[in-house]
Amino acid sequence: MTAITDRLGDLLDTITSQGYDLSRDLNPGLDRSEILSLANFFPCALAEELIELYQWRNGQIMGEWFDNGINVSGIPLFRDNYFIPLHRTKEYYLIMLDIMEEEEDWEFLRYAFPFATYEGSIWVMCCGAQPLQPQLKHPIVSIFEGIEVYFCDMLSMLDTIIAWYREGAYRIRPDRRGNYAPLLDYNERLERQIWQRLNPDIMIW
Repeated sequence: MTAITDRLGDLLDTITSQGYDLSRDLNPGLDRSEILSLANFFPCALAEELIELYQWRNGQIMGEWFDNGINVSGIPLFRDNYFIPLHRTKEYYLIMLDIMEEEEDWEFLRYAFPFATYEGSIWVMCCGAQPLQPQLKHPIVSIFEGIEVYFCDMLSMLDTIIAWYREGAYRIRPDRRGNYAPLLDYNERLERQIWQRLNPDIMIW
């Protein structure tokens, strides 16, 4: 078991411990050849962390698909973003290309792979060089009303989300009908403190 797979298991266990069995919302993982075949639209090599992510699970099962592809009744795996099944990543990649055309400096998005989304937000892993934080090899970048580095890499992203739950920045609660809302109760100040502590190489806005 590698560090990425280990942390993914820890994240799933942490969410489950708060009363929501997220494992029921996840698709089975894929083998390496399936991953490379489904991602053959991407113009550069996938980072190994992405391959390991999709070997672990192939995104979240979406019971009701809306225009943005989100099932609003479940808990997102990654903060407030849902884990995109690999067969749907191409459509989000094409959305990114449209965004990229708006600004010349955003050409690096051609080599960024989308893996999470919610209501217009897309999280990507940079698999090529990027100008935002050039010292980071594979940062996680958020595209939503701007483009910002959110996490130093996949491992720091997972460690941060786990810490948010375990240290009380996030709490899962059902609504009045017993359904789970996609947005969690959260402590913004504590969230930012944990975020900065575990991602010291970036500036948390």
